Amino acid sequence: MELQRRLKDCHDKLDSDKSCQVLVKNSWNSLRRAFCKHPNAVHPADGCELTRTANLTGPILSLFGASIKLFQFLAGVSPRLDAKHLNEEVQKWVVRQGGKCEADRWRPITVCYGLKKGEHFGDGGTTIGNTFLNDVPPAELRKEVLYHELQHTKQFEFYYNKFNFWPTFLVYYTYGTGLSRGCANVYEQEADLHGNLYRC
Repeated sequence: MELQRRLKDCHDKLDSDKSCQVLVKNSWNSLRRAFCKHPNAVHPADGCELTRTANLTGPILSLFGASIKLFQFLAGVSPRLDAKHLNEEVQKWVVRQGGKCEADRWRPITVCYGLKKGEHFGDGGTTIGNTFLNDVPPAELRKEVLYHELQHTKQFEFYYNKFNFWPTFLVYYTYGTGLSRGCANVYEQEADLHGNLYRC
């Protein structure tokens, strides 16, 4: 896959190569154009307005596990938000969706719960920035899940520090792995070295 190869070539040049930064921006915007009526508009409260033909197939399914409300929200968030404000926006959105969020006392992660799989998160949960979205309160989470998701927060941080464009990790997670999910995805393999959630 050509895009996968180009992203791989750019991996170590994101902080300095303008063409690589443009590639990441264009990749994110191509997802937004496929599903948003007005892809250039920013709607941090409600997310983008979906096109009539929007559906979660291909790359969106790979990234979000068919969580259309989550993608709709993220597609409307300014990609230039810093990490702190991104997490604030995600947590405000969770509250609007009827969920709750609690910051972990000992680890740099916030767990949001009371959400619906397939609407607000994919598979066993979805991490955006340092915010983990799922349906289980923090006190009921298995430690393997928390350790696994902590690695995803570090992956987000790594790519954000390379290039101050928060969707960068989502682009690499989706396109940089050939649309692979679960143990076939290198980022899940990396997270599983710590959480052993998938037992890759």
